[in-house]
Amino acid sequence: MLGSAKINGLVGHTGLYGDRFSKVQGAKASTTKGSKAQYYPLAPPANHVYNPERPESYNLDALPLRTQDEYWKTIETLDCALTNTARKAITKQTGVSRLPLCATSPGFVHPSFFPLDPFHLFYENCMAFIWDLWTLTNSDEVFCLSSAKAREFGRLIPEAMSTLPPIFSGPVRDPFLKRQSQYKMYEWMALLHWYIIPIGLELGFSLDVLTNFAYFVQVVEFAMTPRPYQVSDLQNLQGIIKKFFKTYEQLYIGHNPENISRSRLCIFQLAHVPIHIYWNGSIRVGSQATVERSIGEMGHKIRSKKAPFANLATLIFEREQIRLLKLYQPSLKVDSKSQTDSACLYSKMNIELTDPSIQVEVQLLNMWMNQHFPGKEFEFNTWGKARLKDKQTLQSTNYWNSTNKSSRRYTWFEVRLLHAFPQDIGGKFIPVFGEALNFYTIHHVKDEHVVVFRPLTSVHEVLGTWRGTWALSIQIMSVQDIVDLVGTWSYESSPYTYMLRKHPAFTQLTSAELGIITTEDNAENTDISV
Repeated sequence: MLGSAKINGLVGHTGLYGDRFSKVQGAKASTTKGSKAQYYPLAPPANHVYNPERPESYNLDALPLRTQDEYWKTIETLDCALTNTARKAITKQTGVSRLPLCATSPGFVHPSFFPLDPFHLFYENCMAFIWDLWTLTNSDEVFCLSSAKAREFGRLIPEAMSTLPPIFSGPVRDPFLKRQSQYKMYEWMALLHWYIIPIGLELGFSLDVLTNFAYFVQVVEFAMTPRPYQVSDLQNLQGIIKKFFKTYEQLYIGHNPENISRSRLCIFQLAHVPIHIYWNGSIRVGSQATVERSIGEMGHKIRSKKAPFANLATLIFEREQIRLLKLYQPSLKVDSKSQTDSACLYSKMNIELTDPSIQVEVQLLNMWMNQHFPGKEFEFNTWGKARLKDKQTLQSTNYWNSTNKSSRRYTWFEVRLLHAFPQDIGGKFIPVFGEALNFYTIHHVKDEHVVVFRPLTSVHEVLGTWRGTWALSIQIMSVQDIVDLVGTWSYESSPYTYMLRKHPAFTQLTSAELGIITTEDNAENTDISV
């Protein structure tokens, strides 16, 4: 955010008009001489005392956005200024400091030329700032976490890794102890998308604070999910953002004007998310993560100390040639992430039929076969693992128990089957989650590949996260109907199990950026495609 403001020729967050997308005026959090107007509440308390020249409030539905015409008029005025004092006065009143080199581009349109950087803004700025408000603010306010509660929250985070699929994320560290030890972007992402709300609910965080945070999560998840949006969708998003700002200022600012400093520019930037989606489509196109990744890749390939820039130019030219060649000949492109048409079962298991739990599963298989294929005799094989259509590996509970070599991260899955499991309440689809117990190949006229699983019952949504309780009964379904892996989290003293679904934002980071150590999951020679 700071770098974009400087490259765009704007004053940045320290200026009176530090927001590069609008003419919203900054506010002071103190009446002390020399204090700067660098905070952005919508309706600050005691405004007539602390910020008498600032409007009493700003309407999110009608923010004074910057325009191209106004921008060029400001540049002309700067060029005509005869003294540095005059230029500084113009910059103070407009937030524009100079004409940037980027303005020479035919595609330069102010202010949308530099979009929001979602990864740094959402996760390393907003998420980190909110966590610091909770843990570093020394007061008895409702959002402040006691040292004991923050320490308990931090303790639960590393433990939660044992029930998260390893392809989701690398190990997430204790934020209470490791916040100042270069806490990484994917770790903030994990706290935001998975752990803050479930753990907060179980540890007794203020419900008002968690509700406000849930609005923030909804905004981020909406923005970071790449899909087509209608104008009505953006209007709904605008409504969520308005709720977030209203409750945020009630919680964190209240009636104390000194607390205006809690409304930083990074928080205010959330107001621009809908217009950015309207301008550019997916907000992910503005991510600096891909740019930084490319810079790192190119930097590591430079070998010439004598002429590094010539070496870099050659590397970029060759890379672009390869890209264009693949556009001309798509058959040359090999996509390592391409999905297969079918799943497969592997890791054959030899299970004793005298085991009571297996006898129950076999009886269920017989009932299922008689229902779908009456009069047919069948035999079956038992398998410990299934590789799904998208190459994710699902590992059964019994396989984990029998091998005792790896964690139970592979066990849980999600299906979407209204016809098989009608859990549609009030017009809102409720997903079905289950724990895979065993995989079976049933041999008859046409082989059937099924999974016996324990479903999650009483599934309901709380502040945007799904939770339920494990059933005592078991069910059966086709392996083809499994659509995704999920993680789980449960607190020792709670009856609920929370479902942790992988968010699309994680797919934009490489395995290295997610802290994942890639290991090849070798299938056995004996496998059966589904």
